Amino acid sequence: MNFIRLGSGLFFSALLVLAFTGCEDAEVKDMAQAQQCLDAVPASAPQDAENCFAYVSAYDSQQANILKCSIKITSGGLSTQKIAEAYKAADSSTLTNKEAVYIAYLALDKPNASGGYSLAQQAYPFCVKSQVSGLIFIAGLVQTASMIASVTGATFDLNNPAAAQTAINTALQNCIAGAGCNMNEVGTTLATLSTVYCASPSSDLGVCTDVNSAITEYGGDTTKTAQAFMCKLQKKTFDGTNCT
Repeated sequence: MNFIRLGSGLFFSALLVLAFTGCEDAEVKDMAQAQQCLDAVPASAPQDAENCFAYVSAYDSQQANILKCSIKITSGGLSTQKIAEAYKAADSSTLTNKEAVYIAYLALDKPNASGGYSLAQQAYPFCVKSQVSGLIFIAGLVQTASMIASVTGATFDLNNPAAAQTAINTALQNCIAGAGCNMNEVGTTLATLSTVYCASPSSDLGVCTDVNSAITEYGGDTTKTAQAFMCKLQKKTFDGTNCT
């Protein structure tokens, strides 16, 4: 499966090789401080990353938006362990719905599921403004996974992919059945991902196949697009009402 190999550096310093050319001196200094602050965040306290946001809050350059995106997602708990376990799930020969488990492991849970979803929602516009397609893709999946976890109460055990698969399948079914999930948000996000990231030949084939297929079938209806995508994550089809 050709899952995008972002690695832990996506939301940490390896991604954030900032091109400061053309920036004002004050912005250069503040972004450098934000980067140093982010690099110093301990794995045991990801919420400390929120303290780094003040350095870049006043700026709207591409580099500033990359940092804003990274800070918010990091503070929500997207850890190196989560990314590593997501990759393991993607490569597992024992999972039926690998894409679903991969997405589930991207859910933010700091300070809790509701707070993680809020941070994911805050992060996503900054990620889009960064114009970095891979970052937009992951941030969109993070927002969707965090919403599902927050609304349905699902938890995803990093140490038990099989249990995580069961949990995400149940959560997806609850969303489709009308559990109060923000399906309009999901459908709108999928439309962005389809255009910005999934149109590229180098895009993630597994998730993007499901994204593009849902858009093709129900692109004029954000709710049905979201429902179709959630069915496809379970290797099912959407008949307009339910997964079959």
